[in-house]
Amino acid sequence: MEKETKMKEWKAFRREARAEDAAAKGEKSVGFFESFRLSAGELRHLITIVVCGMMGALSIVLGTLTSISIGPYIKVGFSGIPNRIVDMLYGPVTGGIFSAVMDIVKFMVKPDGDFFPGYSLTAALASVIYGVAFYRHKITLPRMFVAQALVKIICNVFLNTLWLNLLYGKAFFALLPSRLIRNAIMLPVDTILYYIVLKAVGKAAKAVLEHPDVHTARKLEAGAKAGSGEKGPDA
Repeated sequence: MEKETKMKEWKAFRREARAEDAAAKGEKSVGFFESFRLSAGELRHLITIVVCGMMGALSIVLGTLTSISIGPYIKVGFSGIPNRIVDMLYGPVTGGIFSAVMDIVKFMVKPDGDFFPGYSLTAALASVIYGVAFYRHKITLPRMFVAQALVKIICNVFLNTLWLNLLYGKAFFALLPSRLIRNAIMLPVDTILYYIVLKAVGKAAKAVLEHPDVHTARKLEAGAKAGSGEKGPDA
């Protein structure tokens, strides 16, 4: 029984290792459900926790900076960039957890209005969408545009407007026109901004993760947690 368990763990480890190798070489993109499984597995790696901690600190710092406003509808902020980096590097599960936690942490650091868990849910859902779109996929403008459009329609326009309605009693349909206009204007702006940022970060991250020392350390760490070494379950 113990041998069968070790064999299953070993096979799961090898599947993940092969997927990591293929993704690192740009050979294969992961499927929808596979992205959730692999993303949940990212939480086992120490480097994931370290990078998320760094991105969390950066997000708090960027949140204190003044956003760039151009007219009544264009407002470019930078605190969301670390979230998108985590979504791209570690997928929908890790990204969703990270964004929900950071939404709460940033409110504690710098309260802005009333705290409402719906906004944490919105942040998590946005990261799930971005994670599915970007995790182990090539970053392209069409992919970025579709992901941004989905987030703006589902999260920004629908859910956040619903939360405003529940919190302050503001009429849902009365709020929609201005929110639709603002998000429609911001769609191309955010698409280009995040495309440039994630392409640059993706290249840097790929160079780091493909370094022999980092690549070997990740495999050894995962192998140790699977209860076996690189030689297999019978070694």
